[in-house]
Amino acid sequence: MTPPRAPHPRHVRYSARWQARFDGETHAKIEELACIFQRKRGPVLRYVMQWGLTQTRGWTVDMAVPGTVRTVGMRLEPELLQQVQKAAATHGAGVAPWLRHALQQVTTEAFPESWRAGMAGVRSHDSQTYGQRFMLRLDESTFQKLQHLVEQFGMSRAEIIRQLIAQAKLEDFPESWQLEAEGCHGRRAPSRNSSRATPTVPRWQRTWRKRDA
Repeated sequence: MTPPRAPHPRHVRYSARWQARFDGETHAKIEELACIFQRKRGPVLRYVMQWGLTQTRGWTVDMAVPGTVRTVGMRLEPELLQQVQKAAATHGAGVAPWLRHALQQVTTEAFPESWRAGMAGVRSHDSQTYGQRFMLRLDESTFQKLQHLVEQFGMSRAEIIRQLIAQAKLEDFPESWQLEAEGCHGRRAPSRNSSRATPTVPRWQRTWRKRDA
């Protein structure tokens, strides 16, 4: 399959202006990609359009109207816009649903190598602030609730999880956890009278003391 052509130099002027409406999750992914590659949203979206034109076969575009809408404006070549309009029409969709689907499918590996060259040092937009990284497995109900928060606020999953942790209090956790924690602290805590306790007398000394008595 033919890969998309390389991004245009900065001196190219894009005469067509277009606006897309995205749901919160898709908008958050746009922001994440823009921060990962240290580029504006326009170049990211233009490349996703070019990539999508090479991947569109077999797509099933979701036509549902997003519950939470974020509008993103961009400039592009009229030729590219016409190509995307034609590709979207083959799926019975408009440009916005088609592009939303493309953004859901695209990964960082699909972008030019020159864009990915700096990813080793900057893996995400907040990696310079948050140095610790971990992976988290979720059950289906928890994942769905997290996705709902992503769509509601238009923030990334990581940002929502950080916010929940920052606001958490001890009383928010199950009582069984608190009792277990108290039990662990009690078992680990040294005795207050440990310094005054009578030292243990070796068995051989006890035996000889009985004989002397």
